[in-house]
Amino acid sequence: MATLRGELTEWHDWDGAAYVLARSLGIIEPGYNFQADTKGLFWTANPLGDTLHAILRSLAGAGVLEERDGFEEFRWNPDFRGYMGAHATLGRAGLTTAHGRR
Repeated sequence: MATLRGELTEWHDWDGAAYVLARSLGIIEPGYNFQADTKGLFWTANPLGDTLHAILRSLAGAGVLEERDGFEEFRWNPDFRGYMGAHATLGRAGLTTAHGRR
């Protein structure tokens, strides 16, 4: 199964990145072609396409993805160390999670 980390090593326009996200979540099954089968999901206003775009922006805001200014392109942040790395960083900084854990 393709992962977001593995598929977004290079910059992708937001719709291509949303396609990768949808595939990694199992929303779009393998074998569907981005251009021929799914592009309308990302180029029309609809709840699923809008949510996928919002997730990309949220992941960029959390430091998981990088977003290229002015281009709406996304890629995996090579400096992101995963949950455990983020969790350890919080503890060293004296910060807690929303659940009060370090």
